[in-house]
Amino acid sequence: MDVLPLFTSDNWQEQIGVHKVGLMLTELGLIFRTTSNSDVGIDGQIEYVNNKGEVTGKIAAVQIKSGDSYLYESKSDSDNLTFYPDEKHKYYWEKFPIPVILFVHSPSRDKVYFIDARHYFRINGIGNIKIPKENTLDITTKNKVFETIGNFEEPFLEIKDVFEAMVQNHFTSPLFNLSYLDLYLLGLTNLCRQLYFDISVAMDVVECRSQYIHTGEKEREFLYKYVEFLISQNLAEIDLGDFLIDWNKNGMVSRFLVTLTRRGNSLLKYIDSIEEGNPDIMPDASLVQERSIQMTFDYYSSMRIEKAQKLQELIREKKN
Repeated sequence: MDVLPLFTSDNWQEQIGVHKVGLMLTELGLIFRTTSNSDVGIDGQIEYVNNKGEVTGKIAAVQIKSGDSYLYESKSDSDNLTFYPDEKHKYYWEKFPIPVILFVHSPSRDKVYFIDARHYFRINGIGNIKIPKENTLDITTKNKVFETIGNFEEPFLEIKDVFEAMVQNHFTSPLFNLSYLDLYLLGLTNLCRQLYFDISVAMDVVECRSQYIHTGEKEREFLYKYVEFLISQNLAEIDLGDFLIDWNKNGMVSRFLVTLTRRGNSLLKYIDSIEEGNPDIMPDASLVQERSIQMTFDYYSSMRIEKAQKLQELIREKKN
């Protein structure tokens, strides 16, 4: 008796999920690509297309699951659905080099739920994933899907327009007087190849201009918009998801040390040209110049060094 391969209901359901998610992502204006090796935990990728139709090169990995059995609804948690990932996928997603957007198709609800699984694991640890019920593809935007990656809706500006935008984005309060350009220039380090950012960079500028300062929610939002601008204009290699861990989870102004992109370096050259065109404004100072960054050494640091030495000596003794 001849035996033919079977195409089971699970296979049908999987294909329905992939095609449904692909269609909905395409309708959002994103590029969706499938991969032939989906069994490793990645089914494809999505790429952001801005409002001018320009393909940005900003991508996320995609994992698609289809079936009601993947989602658990708890009576004690009315806001979220729980997804139980396979053990083999948990650590793979957490260490993946780009964000991994998980899409779960629920046939009974006729909904597709989504969440950045990599970002979720990095904030909450490896375990089950709680997906907000409001995160459904039918009522979302492409910026919501990419919210842990960056907002790339605006097209890349010409470098001269990037410079102008950084000058005009200026917090005008005398108690918090700084611009995007201030933050960019005062964050340059490591031979101006890299950019440093944290609250201290802003405070250095503000305190230099006024003996009185004020920081609140509006000032904090200004700093966040600056980071968004750097990402949207591709000026530095910033991992927004990593930045958001401290920003959202711990309520802190996150810090980073990142490498400038080609566009970031082009901006420095343009700033040099602007400076050369105004030779009478403080000729002894240079705008494009690195600042040194160092970790502070205090009494507690010396105690840690001593403790590290004693611990290592103890381990070596046990080995011998």
